Amino acid sequence: FVLSLADFGTPAIVGGKVALAGDTFLLALHLLSQATIALLTLVFLLFEFATFPEKLAQSPPRIRAGFAGFRNVSNQLQRFIFIKTLMSLMIGLAAGAWVAFLGVDFPVLLGLLAFGAHFVPNVGALIAAVPAMLFAFVQYDPMKAIVVGLGFLVIGTEDARPSGPEIEMLAGDHH
Repeated sequence: FVLSLADFGTPAIVGGKVALAGDTFLLALHLLSQATIALLTLVFLLFEFATFPEKLAQSPPRIRAGFAGFRNVSNQLQRFIFIKTLMSLMIGLAAGAWVAFLGVDFPVLLGLLAFGAHFVPNVGALIAAVPAMLFAFVQYDPMKAIVVGLGFLVIGTEDARPSGPEIEMLAGDHH
């Protein structure tokens, strides 16, 4: 025996919205799990980079010579990833706070999605905004979805401007 939303007198459009919200939630959960795996891999790589110079110091001189510039590149990469992680964390917190302020369900999930999505260049803000807008649309109305989208646009615009350390790194300042 299978029940559907139509058995309860729910109009078809509401059933479609609920199905869309469910699918969006599952997609967001899948993206979050994939992002978590990628982030954990990144963390382990960074820890390995931190111990690599000690391991390299124990190697023969001819091998060490090939890695002469590695320390500088490694330090720059670690610095860039640290800055990007902090920026994404601030964006995730701001996005979660924005949707919570507006009363949209699942603000923690949407904030985590925004955090992970902003690691993706160019389309990360869009990846973060669409599920939040869909939740607002299903829960409220199109106007609330637009307001959520505008908030994500403002938050994403802040991400688009490089910070001071990023500008230094892009300019080649290796101090």
